[in-house]
Amino acid sequence: MNSKAATLQLRLLPAALLLAGLPPSLVCAQSLSAGAAPQAPAGPAAGPGLAGGTQGRIAAPATGQRLSGAGTKALYAVGLLPGADPSLISQAGGQTLGSFGLPSQPLSLGGPAKILEVGWANQTAAQQGLLFLRGQPGIQFTEGLRLATPPETVGCSVGAGPQQCTAAFFDSGPSLPKYSSQPALPVMAVGTETQAAPGALTVVAVIDTGIDPTHPLLAGRLFGPGYDFVLGQNGGWDQPDAKDNDGDGQIDEGFGHGTHVAGLIALVDPAARLLSYRVLDADGVGNSYAVAAAIYRAVEEGAMVINLSLSLSGPSQAVEEALEHAEESGVAIFASAGNNGSEQVVFPARYEEAVAVAALDSSDLKAGFSAFGADVDLCAPGVEVYSAMPFNQYAWWSGTSMATALASGANSRLISHKPSALLAGGDDDAAFAAGISAVLVDQAEPVDGKNPSFSGKLGKGRVHVANAAQALPDAGAGGDDDD
Repeated sequence: MNSKAATLQLRLLPAALLLAGLPPSLVCAQSLSAGAAPQAPAGPAAGPGLAGGTQGRIAAPATGQRLSGAGTKALYAVGLLPGADPSLISQAGGQTLGSFGLPSQPLSLGGPAKILEVGWANQTAAQQGLLFLRGQPGIQFTEGLRLATPPETVGCSVGAGPQQCTAAFFDSGPSLPKYSSQPALPVMAVGTETQAAPGALTVVAVIDTGIDPTHPLLAGRLFGPGYDFVLGQNGGWDQPDAKDNDGDGQIDEGFGHGTHVAGLIALVDPAARLLSYRVLDADGVGNSYAVAAAIYRAVEEGAMVINLSLSLSGPSQAVEEALEHAEESGVAIFASAGNNGSEQVVFPARYEEAVAVAALDSSDLKAGFSAFGADVDLCAPGVEVYSAMPFNQYAWWSGTSMATALASGANSRLISHKPSALLAGGDDDAAFAAGISAVLVDQAEPVDGKNPSFSGKLGKGRVHVANAAQALPDAGAGGDDDD
């Protein structure tokens, strides 16, 4: 993100093209209008799946159909260039489980036209099939699926230390004032002067463990049905299974993460509507293909901001290609820097297309668990942040996931506040929310003075909504008029 922020130019979206604050490219999403939240399913259906090319739990076809061949043991992502023969997959002994398509004329030079999730019966068959594919024209890349998980659950086990595992602390006496008056809001300079313009609407995609749409803070906030990549069906609801599926001594340690994240986005921007994509199961486990497919789907379904409060076990070209598509479509992307406490920002936050968010406490001191370094773009409060949890509960939770959600909410609030402000990269008028995110980063409040040991390693500083709002153009003033 850092290298691109300085090149963005101010532009103005013509008033005639505004639809409740939506840019022209998103007006076509009117069929996904906000409405009453659908009811969550009565009972979660847990199913086996696979991740990372090894035994796991998530197999997530983007087609809406679960894999019927339960014997598949090795999953990989395969990128096909335009014109590639899809029968190559069957020739390689693989089965296409899901796919999502990028533009036939890729915006990224040399980018794929389609990314497939491919399964083989075992690792031996997979290695033979991959060897065949890598020698064929039209195959851009093959990769084993990366493990995806919330940074807060990385390393979680009985007796795990706080550096890598932060726990949610439930409130036995929850109250709305604790939520609406928590320190994070004044710390980020979120005030009435940046409230939403009349009729403004922003759409934020939450790619996580799902959202509880029945929580009072979130009811009626969903924008469209969302999608469950864990079960391969519509509806991205937070669902527990009350089991220790991964044998780490913890039951459902990821459950509620997406709901907590969604509550923080809604806290900062009450005008935001949420797209829920469930890519992580109740234990907080998923894979890189599901994350990439969710990013692409979020763009297609009208997201202006994408929140990625998760980490990958390593780089993923499938995810990187999806991020490039999102950025080129004008979507802002915020991702967790990670909770490893080291100078090592995790993926996908390390990719240039994402705003990498580190965590501070309420005094602007770097949280002990937060990653830092040259790849960090921005900071936000991430220590003991209060938000929604499933079943009408509330909890304090610490982590870069929380900081990322607050930053996403800040970007959404800026769009709601000045929906006619269009920021474009070069001549690309599609760069809308992505451009606003660059202003949010550029107008951050420096925190190096309070963190001398981390000087130059906390990005531009802490989110400051008021400063960023002042730097955006007013409707009808500044920028170029496309009429």
